Amino acid sequence: MMTDLNPQELTIDERIEQESEKLSELQTRWDNAVEKLKSYFNIEDEFENPNDLLRLLETKTLDEFERDERPTVLGFAGPGGAGKGTVREQLMDAVETLPGINSTTRERREYEVDGVHYHFVTIADLSKGVTLTEESKDEISQILDNWEGELTAETLDMLGKEIEDRNMVDGITLSVEKGSSYLNLTYRPGRGWYGVSADTFKNLKQGDIITMEESGPNLVLIGNTIDKEELNYSLVYILPPQPIARTMANRALSRDGVNQPSEKLFSTIGERQVNEFETMVDMLLKHNVPFILLVNDDILPSRKGKIITRTGEELIKEFK
Repeated sequence: MMTDLNPQELTIDERIEQESEKLSELQTRWDNAVEKLKSYFNIEDEFENPNDLLRLLETKTLDEFERDERPTVLGFAGPGGAGKGTVREQLMDAVETLPGINSTTRERREYEVDGVHYHFVTIADLSKGVTLTEESKDEISQILDNWEGELTAETLDMLGKEIEDRNMVDGITLSVEKGSSYLNLTYRPGRGWYGVSADTFKNLKQGDIITMEESGPNLVLIGNTIDKEELNYSLVYILPPQPIARTMANRALSRDGVNQPSEKLFSTIGERQVNEFETMVDMLLKHNVPFILLVNDDILPSRKGKIITRTGEELIKEFK
């Protein structure tokens, strides 16, 4: 992996070529996870162009999505640079939607508004009314010695400190039982605890559409916890076109500069992103949460100064 870079001497293609070994390793993992989705959706065809498989997965998952009388909940996820925020905003501009707002214990930044960007809460708030699954209790027991199995503010505080001390870069996500006040609890190192309140989905009316952004695994847990008789829930995962690793690298280098350090580049497009996708796919196979895969592969002429994507237009058709 390269360290010393001269931006005057490198194009984006040359920089990508110098990072090719790491990118190839990541690409193999992306491909293997996509193959699992291929099996999950009973696709037996072989494809010379891997983007044909992604487009078929997009078509099949959109075809399986059906609006009905229940309020619709869409959880958006995707790796950095895939365009999940752009596609979500495109839908919100075209269709009347409600924002799903996460809760967090991290400090509010100067520009942030409570109840708009996040609900800023205390650890005590997050721990109230939450019943953990046995799986999550086992995870905590492996980290905290002599933990007695009760979720308290002290438990979350000690768990967060232990995660930081052990440099557990992926943090931890705790799954909860149905009926809990929060649908998941996630600790993100260097930031704090995050959760999606069950109150987010109360008092929704027929025809309401609520959107949120979260990690793929968290959205599977949320989809497994909410009341599907009351809510029409789908996880919407946005991928860039194949080759995924190189496309992500191209976008990151275009956005943040061709001479950015390798450590910064791969913090944006590397292990964490593919780990999340692999984990999400495995969880989808286990929990059977409704899923839409979108391929953000084409930018259309802008509308009112805003970016318009082909895949966003495809999603909007489902709500017209």
